[in-house]
Amino acid sequence: MIAEVQFESPLLRETVREVPTEEVAIEQLDSAERVPLRAVCWLADDHARAFEEGLAADRTVAEATHVVETPQGHQYDVTYRGEFAGTELYDIVIGTGGIFVAGRRHADAWEVELRFPDREAFKMFCEECERTDVDPGVQAIHDQNETARAAQYDISEPQREILLLAAREGYFEVPRAVSLADLAADIGVSSQAASERLRRGLDSLVERTLLTPE
Repeated sequence: MIAEVQFESPLLRETVREVPTEEVAIEQLDSAERVPLRAVCWLADDHARAFEEGLAADRTVAEATHVVETPQGHQYDVTYRGEFAGTELYDIVIGTGGIFVAGRRHADAWEVELRFPDREAFKMFCEECERTDVDPGVQAIHDQNETARAAQYDISEPQREILLLAAREGYFEVPRAVSLADLAADIGVSSQAASERLRRGLDSLVERTLLTPE
């Protein structure tokens, strides 16, 4: 099962302020004496410089390396400086059999997806959070099959979220029941970010279904 949680943390707060109209997504998180965090930022070239300047000035960042540029954006390896709010939550996740799936910055908080083998493990996670006074801020729980189906078509969780919302709210109807701005407001991102997620999600669906060689 997949659990979506939200918690406040200063991680990348100063960096994200440099690119307020875009998003920063985490695709890998490892806990050790230092906490290496691989961040994927889907930015056009004209925003990459501002993002890198933000990384250089961010007090939570010890080191940042540009790994690769892809058609979707830029990938960075980021090592954080010392302890920070959220480390204890990650330790509880690992201690109860969960794993980190993905995360993205939203306002002053991180929205993170966690995978647990079953509901019993998730219950242990919640009990341990309560025992240690850690608020996991659970936002939603999903069947793991939903995420697996999205991965089959190379659709990220943010793309799946806006595609499902668009379908449910009537964005694809004629005439449209909601606008792109409405969808963006519902998930708390800019219209530009919502447009990019929707476009990339649709591109992936078309490529994996209609353009796949027979």
